[in-house]
Amino acid sequence: MNRYEELHRGWRWDVPAKYNIARACCGRWAADRSRFALYWEDESGETAKYTFWDIQREANRLSNALAALGVKRGDRVALILPQRPEMAIAYMAIFQMGAIALPLSHLFGPDALEYRMEFAGASVAFVEPTTIANLWAVRDKLPGLKHVIGVGGARESGVHLYEDLLERSSSTFAPVETLADDPALIIYTSGTTGPRRARWKRTGC
Repeated sequence: MNRYEELHRGWRWDVPAKYNIARACCGRWAADRSRFALYWEDESGETAKYTFWDIQREANRLSNALAALGVKRGDRVALILPQRPEMAIAYMAIFQMGAIALPLSHLFGPDALEYRMEFAGASVAFVEPTTIANLWAVRDKLPGLKHVIGVGGARESGVHLYEDLLERSSSTFAPVETLADDPALIIYTSGTTGPRRARWKRTGC
C-alpha cells in the first residue's frame, strides 16, 4: 500500500528552539579522542588526520583568537579557501561564536570578491597562497574589512598568521547559545540569478 500522502501530511521537522551547528557537527563528538573526523591529502601528497577532539581544540583556539580581534555575534567572516583542514576548523569556530560564515570560491577574481564581501559586510577574511593576491588587489576598496588571516603560508604585510593566532589562544571556549533560526551562513549564487542574490542558511536547517 502506498502511504506517501499519509506520511507526507503527518511529517513534522523536530527543530529545537536552541541549536548550534558547531555543537551538532563537532562538539558533541569531541569527548572521544579516538573518533576520527577528517582525513586530508593535498595535490603534493601531504597528508593530515584529525579527530573531532583535534578539530574542537583548534576551533576553540580560533574562536578565542577571532574574539580577540573583535569578532562578535552576527559578524561576517569570509572564507576564501579551497577545501583544506583550516576551512572545517574555521566553520566550527565561527558557528560556535554565533558569527556568520561567508564561504567564497577560491576561484573568484578580485571583482567577484569585492562585490560579495562589500555586500555581505565581511569584517574578517581567511586567505591562503592561491587567494591572497586576488583579495589584496581590492583590499583598499573594502573599508569594512578589518583583519585578514593567512593559512598555509599566506603572508603579506598586515596579515595575521593562522598558526600564530592559534598558538597564543586558549584551547577552551564556551559556545554561545544560538537559536535554531539565527543566521549562520551566507551563500552567494554563481551569478546566474543576477547580482545581490544570496541565501541565508539558518542554524536549525
